[in-house]
Amino acid sequence: MNTRKLAAVLAFLIVLSVPIATCAASSYLPNAYNGTVTLTYADYYALVLTAYYNNTGVMTDKLIKHSFWCVVGESSIDVVVDTMVSDSWKVYSSGGVFTASDREVRLAYQDAGDYIMKIVLEQFTGVTNQDVRIIFRIEGYLVGVYQGGIFALANN
Repeated sequence: MNTRKLAAVLAFLIVLSVPIATCAASSYLPNAYNGTVTLTYADYYALVLTAYYNNTGVMTDKLIKHSFWCVVGESSIDVVVDTMVSDSWKVYSSGGVFTASDREVRLAYQDAGDYIMKIVLEQFTGVTNQDVRIIFRIEGYLVGVYQGGIFALANN
């Protein structure tokens, strides 16, 4: 099911006040694991995004998504994306250092930010790009942050 259909189904369930998910207790687990958890719908959507997009996949012709996770923070929806460069754009040496110019790296991550933002805003209808912060990393090293439609390199 695509994210638009999923969002429509979840919105319908919300209007009807139907619980999104319920689970029976698991007899093989200790009782501590059989307690209940209450999530906001925003937390649930963040979990859905993480579950669906936390895999390796092409974002642009230059950048590949290696991992993805989303969490609802105090002041923004935070998405952390660890990246790799594509075989056709071999500009990463190691340790968070690129051999391409800052401008070229910034433009590549700007395109990747546009791609990820579209995914997030499809799930979180009514939220704007000002409410979402996308943190890009490469091999765990911070590259920069995309927010409000603008990517800023961490080293600037």
